[in-house]
Amino acid sequence: MIIEIDSSAVGALESSKSNTKQMVELFSDVFTSIGRGNNLFRIKKGDLLKLSKDYRLSEFHRNIAKIESNQATFRAALDDAFDFKVKIYHSDFEANLKENDINIDVKNYSDLKQNYEISFLDKPIVVFENLTDNKIYSKIAEWFISSVAHFRGYKVNYDAYPGGGDSTHSVCKELLEEGRIVFSLVDSDKKYPDDQVGKTAKDTIDVFKNVGFDNAVLVVGVHEVENLIPHSVLEKIARNEQKPLIDFLKAASQLCDMAPKFYDLKSSFSFNTIFEDQHSNFSGYWRPIFENWNVDYETEFRESIDLGKKKLNGRVLNKLSSMLPHAIESFSVLEPCNCPPYVEDEWKKIGNFLLACGISSQPIRI
Repeated sequence: MIIEIDSSAVGALESSKSNTKQMVELFSDVFTSIGRGNNLFRIKKGDLLKLSKDYRLSEFHRNIAKIESNQATFRAALDDAFDFKVKIYHSDFEANLKENDINIDVKNYSDLKQNYEISFLDKPIVVFENLTDNKIYSKIAEWFISSVAHFRGYKVNYDAYPGGGDSTHSVCKELLEEGRIVFSLVDSDKKYPDDQVGKTAKDTIDVFKNVGFDNAVLVVGVHEVENLIPHSVLEKIARNEQKPLIDFLKAASQLCDMAPKFYDLKSSFSFNTIFEDQHSNFSGYWRPIFENWNVDYETEFRESIDLGKKKLNGRVLNKLSSMLPHAIESFSVLEPCNCPPYVEDEWKKIGNFLLACGISSQPIRI
């Protein structure tokens, strides 16, 4: 993530009115973190030049400040690339704060360190509903940084934590209470465009709203992360009985380009929810898509619609739950090729979010 050190913190180091010992401790920790490549730090060039000459800092830390000063002008161009960053400031001095940023007051920095076991200057944490999700998201981040953002010399660096599905919000809350910088990606669980997001997403949003970090959670704009897998990947490993669902997804994207975003690939949909309960919003969205799907080879399926032979508890198409783990494991490099437009759009949103969460510089060796 980008951590910007506001000039107010540098002013506190220079001022006789503040506890300069705490500020020396802060900047020592900052330059140690820079040296490790934990995050990407933004410090004004003028402030870095001052710090490189401050003999209260070690020679190692002064040298890092000098090296960083050579990158400061270029890194200023990154400020508009992301929606948020972490801002470190000192409340006794005038600071330039923005509402979207995660603002941390270091007036009592020593107390912050004492109260929390792990420094907020360490690698950020991204909480996923489960770690399998990160196998897809990390590939998307790699694609984004190399093919879209074209950020050379940087990497995406975060610790992935499992949220445990419904308990994701609790995991986020506990980590925030420990003083960690935490982000989260959660499924929307929506089954049609105007559907409400699911309980996991709602609860996780509330946790971050309560601490003023609204931008630290991204609700992915699909039913579940598996809806982001290109259909070409699914086709390669699908069994014969699973291929009709993939054919349907491809056809549905022609009838309604957003439809594959919301299909429940793990469980599929039951016949009665689509064709029996015709007054529901869910049925109102999906029934016309199914009825306009030209499935010549699926005679039994077509007859079950036309003749009203409703298998009320049966699935309209076989679910893909058994193959999805294999699909996730099957790719090493991921590209949104031959996909509905929404796939690349969602990948870009996710990639930008993860890059904002985890962008970091390379370690510095002196």
